[in-house]
Amino acid sequence: LHVVSIKPGTSRGNHVHQEATEWLLIFGGAATLIWRSPTQPTPKELHLDGSRPWLFEIPPEVEHSILNPTNEDIFLAAFYDQPDPATESCPTLAKRD
Repeated sequence: LHVVSIKPGTSRGNHVHQEATEWLLIFGGAATLIWRSPTQPTPKELHLDGSRPWLFEIPPEVEHSILNPTNEDIFLAAFYDQPDPATESCPTLAKRD
């Protein structure tokens, strides 16, 4: 389990786990979750209004990133189904500042 802040105008993630499932708890403000599965060449986006915490399950092989479009820090708690999952970067998924 790890908890991180996401600074205004920046993103966290832009990665994929080939064999691990990851759960993301996004809280503290509005955010945009971006993901792309191996069977979909175009990324999908979900805009969260920040009115409550949101929990997502990210299956293996799904690229993912969280963007903070606000002027304040938001927060992410992430945990996995294995102790030390291999992580591969996918910088084309979302711009990282």
